[in-house]
Amino acid sequence: MLGILGIGKIGGLLAKKLTENNYINKKDMLLCVRRIEKKKEYEELGFKVTMDLNTLLLKSDTIILAVKPQNIEELKPYIVKIDFKDKCIISTLASISIDYISSIFKNASVYRVMPNIAMEYNMSNTTISFYDPKYLRRVEEMFQFLGKTYIVKEVEMNYLTPLNGSMTAFLALFAKDFIDETKKIGLSYDFVKSIVLESIISSATLMLNSNRSIEDLIKEVCSKGGITIAGVTELYKNGFDEAIKACYEACRLRNKELSK
Repeated sequence: MLGILGIGKIGGLLAKKLTENNYINKKDMLLCVRRIEKKKEYEELGFKVTMDLNTLLLKSDTIILAVKPQNIEELKPYIVKIDFKDKCIISTLASISIDYISSIFKNASVYRVMPNIAMEYNMSNTTISFYDPKYLRRVEEMFQFLGKTYIVKEVEMNYLTPLNGSMTAFLALFAKDFIDETKKIGLSYDFVKSIVLESIISSATLMLNSNRSIEDLIKEVCSKGGITIAGVTELYKNGFDEAIKACYEACRLRNKELSK
């Protein structure tokens, strides 16, 4: 039985996409929720749902933790009473270490993962770290149904989260600001949105597949005296690179705070 504890954005997406992609049948999955409205919502979708934490913990041999990192403490008194030998715990909790999860889920094999919401279209980049490889194949296969997986050292997880878990928000903000500028001159929102987002997709594809470095590709587009170099110059004049550095540093520091 695969149990998911916490059916927010990530937990809900995992439940829906793993069943839609035929990784698992709904009858073999158990969801644990806190609100009756959420219970009714997922029961109507055909899922098995409980509001009893012990039921999920005892019946599931693989448990995905998808609660907010701040909420794990209030669940701790109920969890520490159980022996999780021969159980696989998969934590999506940002910043919370494998050692800490292992101290709560006694004798479990703990895996720390960081997917992103692009799993909605099976395009998540999921980083995975672990100490015990016993269930690694199971964890990899699960998240490969939702996109690509990368095995990393745990010490790297916090540094990678802004580049993976958070990147969707950063790129969406970048796109939104360009779209908003064109709205001022009366261009169709939907049309401009398609142009901007398709350009991001095609540019990313080019950068992934080209033999040229990213720096060389920038130079290629920025012809001397042209339109692009004028825009890039203004980005730098207005602190674009410093804003990116500050953004990354803020994420890193918040990661450090949450880990405590």
